Amino acid sequence: MSRNFELLEQIENTKNRKLPVPISTPPVVSAKSASTVFDQNAFAQEEMTKLVQRIFWPSAERKTRSVVFCGVDDSKGSSSLCLNVGRELAPRISDKVCVLNLRDGSSDEGHGISSEPSARFRDDDPMRHARRVEGNLWMVSPGLVCNGNGLPALSTLRPQLDELFRVFSYVLIDARPIGLYADTALLTQLADGVVLSVEANSTRRTAAKMAKETLEGAGARLLGVVLNNRTFPIPDVLYRKL
Repeated sequence: MSRNFELLEQIENTKNRKLPVPISTPPVVSAKSASTVFDQNAFAQEEMTKLVQRIFWPSAERKTRSVVFCGVDDSKGSSSLCLNVGRELAPRISDKVCVLNLRDGSSDEGHGISSEPSARFRDDDPMRHARRVEGNLWMVSPGLVCNGNGLPALSTLRPQLDELFRVFSYVLIDARPIGLYADTALLTQLADGVVLSVEANSTRRTAAKMAKETLEGAGARLLGVVLNNRTFPIPDVLYRKL
């Protein structure tokens, strides 16, 4: 009986014993991850730098000096893209960079720069009709090479572009949409390459495919396709891991 009493007493002591309770600590969050937010302007700047490097410094074998920027439809994305590429390229070199606006007929309204109609290059000095944007970046009016709203024949346009190269080391051409104007495909034959601008949530896949086939049919060297107005539904940290 005493043995049963000792057993009951031992069970009672076990119940009253205070067992240690495990404590879970919260995960440590670094200051960097806690403060990481998506900076769209920084991301756009980084992508613009990559684009310029890809276009103008792909290799030492083939130098790119003239590039046509065009869209698929009537959006203005190619104009801002062309000018931004010029602003990114110009500070990296010591030579003059020219943005030739052939998109807006005989005015520079697409770039917010006013100009007046003037003589053709073969009759005058290009620098008299160029406006400095900043540093060694210049804007040339479309009125210097366009007749009204259309481009001249390639036989006429070629010497005019050659005159541009006499003054500027790099010529960035803002052309009209490839999907709406046939002369843009012909213009690409005079340049070292072309960059196609596509609008997110706007440009149809079929139209973009046809534009690409048109450029390939014209013998253009497609340097890249840029997606404008892109949205970012997930954080930048995840984008960089993709």
